[in-house]
Amino acid sequence: MASVNYKYYLWCNRFIKRMMIKEIRFGERRFLATERAPSFNTPKMTSEEITSRLKSEEFSMKMGQKCAIAYYDTNQLAANSPMEDSRAEACTTFNNDILFGVFDGHGGRSCAQVVAKRLLKYISAALLPVDELNKYAKDMHNESVQIIKTFNDRYGFLQDLKILYDQKFTEYVNRLIINEKLQNLDVRQALEIAFEQMDNDISEEAAEDRTPEKKYLMVGMTGSVACVVHIRGLDVHVASVGDCQAILAGQNKDGDPNEWYSKTLSVEHNCENLDEVERVISSHPKNERHSVIKNGRLLGTLTPFRAFGDVRYKWSKELLESVAVPVFGASVIPSNFYSPPYLISKPDVKHHKLTETDKFLVIATDGLWDVLSPHQVVQLVGDHMIGRSSALWYRLHKLKELFQSPKITSKTRGTEAIPVDKNSATHLIRASLGGSDDDRVGRLLSFPQEHVRLIRDDITVTVIFFDTDYIKNYREDEFKREEVTTSSPEVK
Repeated sequence: MASVNYKYYLWCNRFIKRMMIKEIRFGERRFLATERAPSFNTPKMTSEEITSRLKSEEFSMKMGQKCAIAYYDTNQLAANSPMEDSRAEACTTFNNDILFGVFDGHGGRSCAQVVAKRLLKYISAALLPVDELNKYAKDMHNESVQIIKTFNDRYGFLQDLKILYDQKFTEYVNRLIINEKLQNLDVRQALEIAFEQMDNDISEEAAEDRTPEKKYLMVGMTGSVACVVHIRGLDVHVASVGDCQAILAGQNKDGDPNEWYSKTLSVEHNCENLDEVERVISSHPKNERHSVIKNGRLLGTLTPFRAFGDVRYKWSKELLESVAVPVFGASVIPSNFYSPPYLISKPDVKHHKLTETDKFLVIATDGLWDVLSPHQVVQLVGDHMIGRSSALWYRLHKLKELFQSPKITSKTRGTEAIPVDKNSATHLIRASLGGSDDDRVGRLLSFPQEHVRLIRDDITVTVIFFDTDYIKNYREDEFKREEVTTSSPEVK
């Protein structure tokens, strides 16, 4: 298929999305979104109740060790019950690399929780030099010997899960030691290896599941997209699968608070990424070019084109029939399923070298980006840093009848985001709901659980603030080292 046809496909897909009238289910009755939706009398929340709800999952931490990070803020807000998003933050114990991750589950929370809990260890092991890896392997079963130090870790695995996951991690470490091709990797290679091996282990655990509850199969059948940030010195690497995003923000050297620049450090793997569409279509026989992506989804059903788990898009038909069909039925096999795997977990990795003008990095699940643009997010955090309010315009939800108000007279509505929250991640979440418009925010927070996903998604946000003085000194020291190396006489 020629490049022009991909562009035409993308245009058609966006047109269909805009024009399609979606059906929405309320109880047993179906009605079109263009009809008047039933009214919901959501309980009115006070400002104190709103703030208490928004702050319930927030966390902030100043970095004790000397590094490019001054501190970070993070927070979550659930829409699904239970929440399908997860997050993880840690530093490696061997050289104090810093890792941050946000994970957006789909089909359930299992996969996102498991990946959030395990992936950073897989990355840390892949980054270890082989001699250090050998030392670690000898003592890894000692509880006092840890390869990462986690921050804000709020849950653990049940004992039977922990035993299997520890066993799989031991096998992974041994493979890194034995296979010379997996030794002394650079950061990009380590991230790729860790992502793919983590996913392979989830797949194997699901295929070999003999538990009555099918715990591991449930993890493999659900899925998760992810965005992971690795920081060492001034080098920032971002690995992503799916549609979570990482946005770097900075100012010009004069520090004008009105002038921010932003840089996207992640890649979205969905139908709006033309390169990704081409990759997917070219990975399968020509006779599947009209079925492999349908209505903007993989095989017509899955939105992300890369993800952890979702083994129904990765296993052979024979394996699905023997393992998944007896549990979930024949419908577990997607339509037009001819040449698996259709879904991959290899991340796109982007690199950025920090400078004094770089101020912060925001990573978040699509619950935030669906509402706020990267430009809005950068300005909101920038204004929040100096205690300034931000103008905030949002497009009214297509079901605006659910928010009956005489004030609604147009398709958009303006308010402002006042920095009442100390935590910048909380500030962003509040802004995504309506900022200082307590009436709107309260309605969105108190919407009936059985219907809340019609109007908002789970949101997870982490904002990483950089230490400008550290970056400046590090760059000066780096320049001096380069000068010494350049001026040293060549030894013959």
